[in-house]
Amino acid sequence: TDDRPYAGLGNFGPSPIADTNGFFHTAVHEIFHALGFSGNYFNDHSMTGTYTIRGTANRITLNTPNLVAKFKEFIGCPTLNPAAVELEDNGGSGTAGSHFEARILRQDTMAGTESSDYTFLSAITLAVFDDMPGDIYEVNYT
Repeated sequence: TDDRPYAGLGNFGPSPIADTNGFFHTAVHEIFHALGFSGNYFNDHSMTGTYTIRGTANRITLNTPNLVAKFKEFIGCPTLNPAAVELEDNGGSGTAGSHFEARILRQDTMAGTESSDYTFLSAITLAVFDDMPGDIYEVNYT
């Protein structure tokens, strides 16, 4: 098998959708989960690691090369140590491990909570897809 995600299901009830911009970002977020942005996929493909960060042991992180490079660029820290991006550890099984840590990337499309002001699709999120094994996605960062 090629390990590509091959199916996803989304069910959006149109009647309560008042904020179309928020809905759009929610839809993109959920589609990204179907495309493989999930804790199960990360773990099955050795994309995660465990580090002590800010004195807290066993922080679950993504530690793939393009992701780390884009994160270093985003925060302006070329010596990031450990070279990893934290994953959310709150919110239960549907959130923990399958989203960026909201404390760090709160407004990113793949944070576990929707930002109150705006959400953006970052090169950091795109880098996760770029780093998925088997070159299953070709990412255009422009």
